[in-house]
Amino acid sequence: MKSFLVLLCFVALAWSQETPECACGGFISEWNDLFEVLHLPPINVDGCEDYMTCHERCVDEWTFLTNDGDLDHELPDGKTVGQHMCDNLSEHGDVNVHPYQ
Repeated sequence: MKSFLVLLCFVALAWSQETPECACGGFISEWNDLFEVLHLPPINVDGCEDYMTCHERCVDEWTFLTNDGDLDHELPDGKTVGQHMCDNLSEHGDVNVHPYQ
């Protein structure tokens, strides 16, 4: 498996939503591009300005779902975290991800 630089990124989304949500995901960066490779479930927050809560909950969700960032961790569907990431990249035609230096 290729080496990945996995970034935990988050964006608070509130446009036309009754309850503000914090959208979390796993991302890789390559040169000047950023790709979402693992979508995590949205998290309800009190408001879009609630940056720290959003950040903390995204980190907690990432830690829980990936067994502390283990790309070999098996998810309930039988695939590993890393395999989901590779599949998501492949679905978008991004199969040639280079190792991070």
